[in-house]
Amino acid sequence: MTHRIALLLGLAFLVGCSGTPELKRYEYVEMVMASPARVVLYAKNEAVARKAARDVYDDLHLLNRTLSDWNPNSELNQLIDHAPEALEVSELLHNALVEAKLYHRKTNGAFDPTVGPIVEVWRTAQTTDTLPDKTEIEEAHARVDFSAVELRPGIAQITREDVKIDFGGIGKGIALDRAGALLRDRKLSSYLVDLDGDIQVGAAPPDAANWTISVLPIDESKPMELHVTHASVATSGDLFQFVELDGVRYSHIIDPRTGLALTERRQITIIAPTGTEGDALATAGSVLTKDELQKVIENHFPGTSAIITTYGPTKDTVTLIGNPPVHKLDAP
Repeated sequence: MTHRIALLLGLAFLVGCSGTPELKRYEYVEMVMASPARVVLYAKNEAVARKAARDVYDDLHLLNRTLSDWNPNSELNQLIDHAPEALEVSELLHNALVEAKLYHRKTNGAFDPTVGPIVEVWRTAQTTDTLPDKTEIEEAHARVDFSAVELRPGIAQITREDVKIDFGGIGKGIALDRAGALLRDRKLSSYLVDLDGDIQVGAAPPDAANWTISVLPIDESKPMELHVTHASVATSGDLFQFVELDGVRYSHIIDPRTGLALTERRQITIIAPTGTEGDALATAGSVLTKDELQKVIENHFPGTSAIITTYGPTKDTVTLIGNPPVHKLDAP
C-alpha cells in the first residue's frame, strides 16, 4: 500500500523521573520525509541526548535519500531508471527490498510496493469524480508486479521498465527499527520515536510501567489507550481520502491483488515487535479480510496483535486479533 493515513493522534507520557533521578527526559522534533519526526529519550545529560538524537535524524535523512520515490536522485530511483538492467546497490536498499519481499510473500500479495500505477488511477478518480473504466484499471493493474524485482547478493534488478517501487507502506517501519537500534547501541533503552504516527518505544520511562499511547478512532469517539514497551504501533485507515461515485464510497486504499479501491470503511492498528512488521502489516491489513489477517498473524507473526474497527451505516464493529494491550475500548 503506497499511501496510508496515520491516525495515531494522541500520545500520553508519564514523564516523572523521581525513581531514577540521574535520567532526564529530552524531546526533539525535526522534519524528515516532509513530516515531523519526534524523538523522546531518557539520558544522563543533554549532551548525550542531543548527540543521540542528531545521529537518529542523520540516519533518517540517509534512509530518505536511499528509499525515496519522490527524490529523483535517490538510490531507489536510480534502480528504477536503470530497469531492466541490473544494478549494484547499497546494503541499505538491498535489505529494504529483501524485507519487502518477505512481507509480500507472507501476506499473499496484500503488501505490494509496486501498487503505485493503480493507486494513481484511483487518485485521478478522486480529483475528477469519475469512475475509472475497466480497461484503465486492468492496464494499470498489469503493472503491479513485485515478481519483476529480482535480488542477488549486492545486486537488484527490475526486469520490467513499467514497474515502479514505492516504500511508502514499509519505509517508516524500517526507519523506526534503525532509530531504535541506534539508541539501544548508545545504551539509551528508554525511548520513543514517532514518525508521523508510526511509533516505536523501548523500555518504559524511569518511573512508569510502560508508555501510554492513545489512538483516536475515525469517528473521534471511544479512544483506545495502549500500554506498551519494546514494541511498535502503526495505524492505517481511510479518514478523508475517498470519493463517492454512483452512491458508492471508494477509499484511497487499493487492494494490490485486485486493483480495486476498498468500499468498506475501517481503521486498523497493529502492535508488533518491530516497526517494519507493524508498518507492513498495517498496510496489508487494510485490504485483507479479518479472517485473512488473523491467519497471516497466527501463521507468521505470533508476537503481533491487531485492532480492527469497521464503520457501518448503523453500527461499528471492533475486532481484536491476538492479545493487544488495549484499554478503555468497548470491544466484543
